[in-house]
Amino acid sequence: MNIVRAIVAAAGAVLTALIVRAMQTGDFWAAGNWLTTDIWGVVTLTDLYLGLFIAALAMALFERGLSAVLWIIPLPFLGNIWTALWVVVRFPELVRRLRS
Repeated sequence: MNIVRAIVAAAGAVLTALIVRAMQTGDFWAAGNWLTTDIWGVVTLTDLYLGLFIAALAMALFERGLSAVLWIIPLPFLGNIWTALWVVVRFPELVRRLRS
């Protein structure tokens, strides 16, 4: 199971590196324009935010009280990097609960 945790951590790191590279070389405003005007851009954004909503739901069901709030609030800003971090941090407990 540690291999799955390592893969999620690596994928989060790769996504972080891609975002940093895009910020350094890409045209953020042109990409944003595409995301809001092209139908595939809208689909991409909808897919992203649906996935983040599902991740927030899983976090809300798993975490309790302030911990849930602290994990969920950054989701719209940090996206799947934050989701990957949550999975890596909570992985042993997630596996334990899913197996019981």
